[in-house]
Amino acid sequence: MLDDKTGVLKSGFFQYLLETEHKRASRYGYFFWVLTVETAPITNGEVLPTIANLVQSCLRNSDYISSKNSKRLMILLPHLDTVQNTLNVGNRILDRVANYNFSTQDHESKYSIHIGGACFPTHAADTSDLLLTVDEMLSRAKSNGGNKICLPD
Repeated sequence: MLDDKTGVLKSGFFQYLLETEHKRASRYGYFFWVLTVETAPITNGEVLPTIANLVQSCLRNSDYISSKNSKRLMILLPHLDTVQNTLNVGNRILDRVANYNFSTQDHESKYSIHIGGACFPTHAADTSDLLLTVDEMLSRAKSNGGNKICLPD
């Protein structure tokens, strides 16, 4: 269930939880958000476990975090219904990572991240479209520079 390197959920289990959350949200009529976090500049993954811990510290106990690959994390925020609340979570994550001194091989470094996100059912009717929208928002955040969060209008 957990990724050995980062200590967060494996991608396959996260996908299962996402599908389950989609079914529940569809049946009971509530909202949830998905965020993706990518390091900038892209690293070889050595800082991802630290970033995963920093992100986890900004989330509620009911939220889920997963490693998508060696560069990205995925976050599922159930029962989060407003853009402002999602921006608050994203900005906490951005601040936590931006203010952390990463120690790697005899020196300290700063890393910035990009965050893209989207809401079900506001921005997509199914999980495939939701993840496509999340990726589009991540691309938009990356084009705007480091330490940015981008959500659909």
